[in-house]
Amino acid sequence: MNRVTTAICLSISIVAVGLASLALIQNGSEDSLGQSEPPEFERVELLVEALGERLDELEAKAATLSSPTALRPPTALRPPTTPDAEGVGLDGQLGVLTERIKLLEDAETIAALAESGSAQKRVKWAQETIATAIDEEASDTDRLNAFRELKQSFKTHHNEIQTAREESELEESDIFLPVLEMAQNLDLDPEFRLEALAELHRMGNPELRQPLLDLLAFDESPQLRQQSVRNLMYHARDEDVQNAILQASRDEDPEVRATAQRRLGRLNGIAKRVTPESAAAQLTEADVGARRGPSDRQYRQRGGVK
Repeated sequence: MNRVTTAICLSISIVAVGLASLALIQNGSEDSLGQSEPPEFERVELLVEALGERLDELEAKAATLSSPTALRPPTALRPPTTPDAEGVGLDGQLGVLTERIKLLEDAETIAALAESGSAQKRVKWAQETIATAIDEEASDTDRLNAFRELKQSFKTHHNEIQTAREESELEESDIFLPVLEMAQNLDLDPEFRLEALAELHRMGNPELRQPLLDLLAFDESPQLRQQSVRNLMYHARDEDVQNAILQASRDEDPEVRATAQRRLGRLNGIAKRVTPESAAAQLTEADVGARRGPSDRQYRQRGGVK
């Protein structure tokens, strides 16, 4: 039984208690005052107290369903203050309890509970997925898949993922840097490295800029250099990035060249500081000629993982 169903069932049971109390009021005259049980008025008072306790229980359950991203439960879940039993009569107490029942049984309230319960489940899912993404004991495949799931869900469940990250006291970079390390790791299969790098596409975090520049300048894999060009477009206002893409337009690999050349047109509308002449002045014969990858030692010095 899910939480919303439980809330509904509790609400029905509360109504039953309330109806029983009203029945006792109506039929009180039929009871004998000489019997050992309490007088009908005292019994009704006891039932009212029980009704209040059950309502407290239901409202507590409702509160646990409120979204953890909110600072307080939805407005519909905040019941009116129950009057002090000594300050009002029995009729007044029953009236307030009846209003609380109506509030909790309201269709909009039930809908809010359902949505809040779903939000809590999404936060829990995000926490578990983030834990996998940063788990050094997990396989690279599992970690990459976890990161992919988070990225694919970010637009629709941004608040829940943000809440899960903050509750785990993590920075954004704590989640994506393991994926970057996979892309840099020369010991991994090139296709897997490319897959990891592609997952960092459409991310403009400043911590990615220099590693991407290094991949574009020094990696032996044309496919990784080509993907680096794509990723660097999300840092296109940076002059070093603009110059690097212009340089990549003269890469020895035709696919890398074509990818960089297509993006040069976009750069013209993004920044005005860089010109073909200023960037070309930084090119050397070695840059324009046959491209060779760096040694492992050189690549490690520039951010590669070996």
